[in-house]
Amino acid sequence: MSANYARLDGNRKSCYSFVFLLLISSISAIMMTPHSEASSSGDLGIIDSEQPASDSFIAAYDSIQFTALVENNFNSPSPANRLLNWYVCEGVKPTNVCVTNYDDNGIINVGTISPGDVMTFTSNDYFNPQGYTGLMTIVYQFDQMDLNPTDDVLSFTVNSTSEYVDLKLDYSSNILQSLNDLSTYNNEFILNTNTTYNISIDGFSNLCGSCQLNATFGWKLFNFSNYQLLGESYINFTSFPSSGFYKSFSKTLPSFSHNETGIFVLRYGIFSSEGDPNSDMYTNNNLNEILININDDLDLRVVSFHPTHNPSSLTYYYGEDMVTTEITSYGNKTVDDVTVLLEIKNSDGVTIGDDTCQSGTVKPNEVVFCQFDITASGPDLKIVISIPTILNEGVDLEPTNNIVEEDTDIIIPELSGYIVNNNPKEWYTTDDTISLTGFANIFAPGPINYSWWYSGIVNLGYDKNLSLNANEIGLGEHLLRLTVRDIFGNTENIFYSVNIYYYVEYDNSPYFHATSATIETSIIESESKLPLIGETYGVGNGKSPLMLISFDLNGVNSQQNSFTGTNWMDIEFNPTEILPSTIPFSTVEIRKLNSLDDTEWSVFDSSQIDINQQDENISLRIYEPTTVLIIGQMNSPNIDASNFTTSLAPGGKFSLSWDSTGETSNDYIGGWSVYRLVVPSSGGTVFPSSNQPYNQLVWDDLTSDSYVTSLSIETEHWDDAAVMEEDECVSYAIAPIDRQGIVYFEKANVTTDENGDGTFVCGDNIPPNSLIIQLTHSWEFTNSSDCFKIENDWSLCYKVDLSWTWPEHESEGNVTWNLYRIEQTPSNLDISLISPILSNIEAVPQETANFTEYGWEDNGIRPERTYYYILAPIDWVGNEKSIIGYPSRNVERVEIDDDWWSYYQHLIPVPPEPEDPPLNNEWLGNVSESLEQDEFKIAGVVVLFTICLSFIMLPLIIKKRKRLKRVVDARNRQKMTDFMADEFDDFFD
Repeated sequence: MSANYARLDGNRKSCYSFVFLLLISSISAIMMTPHSEASSSGDLGIIDSEQPASDSFIAAYDSIQFTALVENNFNSPSPANRLLNWYVCEGVKPTNVCVTNYDDNGIINVGTISPGDVMTFTSNDYFNPQGYTGLMTIVYQFDQMDLNPTDDVLSFTVNSTSEYVDLKLDYSSNILQSLNDLSTYNNEFILNTNTTYNISIDGFSNLCGSCQLNATFGWKLFNFSNYQLLGESYINFTSFPSSGFYKSFSKTLPSFSHNETGIFVLRYGIFSSEGDPNSDMYTNNNLNEILININDDLDLRVVSFHPTHNPSSLTYYYGEDMVTTEITSYGNKTVDDVTVLLEIKNSDGVTIGDDTCQSGTVKPNEVVFCQFDITASGPDLKIVISIPTILNEGVDLEPTNNIVEEDTDIIIPELSGYIVNNNPKEWYTTDDTISLTGFANIFAPGPINYSWWYSGIVNLGYDKNLSLNANEIGLGEHLLRLTVRDIFGNTENIFYSVNIYYYVEYDNSPYFHATSATIETSIIESESKLPLIGETYGVGNGKSPLMLISFDLNGVNSQQNSFTGTNWMDIEFNPTEILPSTIPFSTVEIRKLNSLDDTEWSVFDSSQIDINQQDENISLRIYEPTTVLIIGQMNSPNIDASNFTTSLAPGGKFSLSWDSTGETSNDYIGGWSVYRLVVPSSGGTVFPSSNQPYNQLVWDDLTSDSYVTSLSIETEHWDDAAVMEEDECVSYAIAPIDRQGIVYFEKANVTTDENGDGTFVCGDNIPPNSLIIQLTHSWEFTNSSDCFKIENDWSLCYKVDLSWTWPEHESEGNVTWNLYRIEQTPSNLDISLISPILSNIEAVPQETANFTEYGWEDNGIRPERTYYYILAPIDWVGNEKSIIGYPSRNVERVEIDDDWWSYYQHLIPVPPEPEDPPLNNEWLGNVSESLEQDEFKIAGVVVLFTICLSFIMLPLIIKKRKRLKRVVDARNRQKMTDFMADEFDDFFD
């Protein structure tokens, strides 16, 4: 095979491979193409896209909806479930490519279309170019092809730009709605000739941020019949929202006015624009046309009239504004200041009274009211109300409805006088001012005259208002009279009774406030105290007696009770201030007692009590001396023995400590109750903590025989004097108790572990065994003249220095020390009753400590005495090692000699000369003196015995050594012989 043939064969194979790849790609593209099948009946055709239009511009950052025009080309209505898909592709793409590889898509629901009709359908979803600029391909395609698939697909392009400019009108608003005082006919607004209207229009602006636009707004008026232009006006605007999306704006068109009536066409909107870089890019939404009706017809009507005092009355009252009439305009033009006339005629038709009313401005469809005075009275009269037909604005088209009349009777109303008390009270004090106002029938003919009288003859005033100082008429019951008179001389007398008493007040704010009235100068006496401790007063229902308050009313001069049976005392209690905040107001009640010492109560009459739940106070009225018992439900008190701690105390005892928090000043808390459970060290029942569910039965059982003591609420520490045996442990509980003796176990605090669970604590009565390291001392005579001068006694001038090193603490806790000084040898001595010279010395392990004591101190040291200094250890509980023995590392013996002579040798007599030694040899003299001492004699005997024993034993030892040496040499020779034999054996082997 040649090289050329091989090359051609390779090319052929490559071509085959390329064709095969194309085939596979085509199949894949066909599989990816949406399936459309001619399964839908009828023939719907896509005519065009209304929004966006083909080859139009769209904003690069604005969302739009697609609106398609669809026509039914079939002879029957189309199905209601056709779906029209839309596809968007960036750039110019063939239809099938765009449908296959679209950038966005959605659905347009196509409803039923009658044969031959064209309808628009809009997508529910929106499309946003997301900033893309350039041409974009849009495809509309039915999901199912119908009988004619050629018009089931529509493809076109639009231009997406970031410099989009578009102004559009808001076609949903009626521009005439912004005008005021227009008449309407069949829900259409009517304008008037020669009237200037400032019409406002609404629209939307979509301008890019850098775009500038100058738009011409205006209107054109056309004749309806021939569409002839009758007038026009324009105005330019350059300020529009530029947000990159459609944003609303409002502009006022040039003033509109026309001098002819009729039906016209008004075209308004945006007529032209110029911009940089673009003008309005979509002008199909810039203009709108409406029909307007210009009409000046007038039609005023008297709708009706009626009596002002009562519209349903058949008679009228004499007086001012006694007739009210209703006038309206059914015309199309506003009318100003129409004079309406009222006439009153008798049975002969003669006018006996009249009045006029100015209507003011009457707008189209507006109703106004006029009121007239009636100046005549009598039976069988006729009231006529009329409107002129010739007005300043024109002639009334319907004069027949301009007049209304009615036959009736006109009467003079009664006075019907009465008195109103402006500060009504059941009684007044001499310090009060009584304010009364007289009234008469508002329809009575006036002006009305008022006069006030006391005792029928004393005039108090002629005004309708009377202000009377109660002190001017004195104590007692008084009768006042009011006389009213109308314009015709008709009169009425009205009587009013007032009671004036002495006012007494007892203000104990904010707790309670009491007032009363008497016929003499009196005082209110009150006393309060807490209920008796332990007394329930039999109130029951889960409530407790809370407070006793007594009230009495006594005369200052007579010293007699001032309750007469006709007067009373009003008391207002504020239980929220009297009682603790933990007591709900809804549970508070009051009971009646005869005295503060009484324990049997009765119930007040319901008419005496007023409980105000909103303001949370109680009002009470009493007619005799009374003691009030306030009761209520005592909820768990807001108090707590926080940080409750059970601590070990010396000698196997225990100490309790806590912080009293909450309502410690609450008088209803009697104190604390303490309970103790003794349990074995192996475990047992203990008091439950707040971590566990509260159970009253459990607490009742545990506390039935475990009560120890009661303490005041201020107490925050208690030492239990009981001593526990070595194998006994305890669990404590402390709970608040109220005045009745009720214990609130739900507020109890107990002995707990580190997790807050109830537990027990075992005592400790074993003292520590710590030993001091190197307890030493030194003493000296100070020979200080200052010391001697204190009491002229040299025996005070001594001092002792102690020095020692602290040992390690015990594993259970730190050890402190007490330092004692005694003058007797401690032999199992109990020092518990001895006072230490230093107490609770803090020890730092392995550090040296010092103590110095002087003779001039109180109970100081003295010479020629022996002292024992004792360091007694105390453990962290407080147990002290009190049994001391000597010798011990914790005891130092200090013997103090009289060292005064050491400093005053010159006072010692000169000793005699010593005798010469034997043979004048000093050594012999020393030996001779030593022979007088027992120690020397014993030592000499021992030396002689040792020398004699050495002479005897030395030969024996030498002989023994020689024998041992011979044995050792023989053994060494035998070892050498055996070694040489082994060497030769190895050589010959």
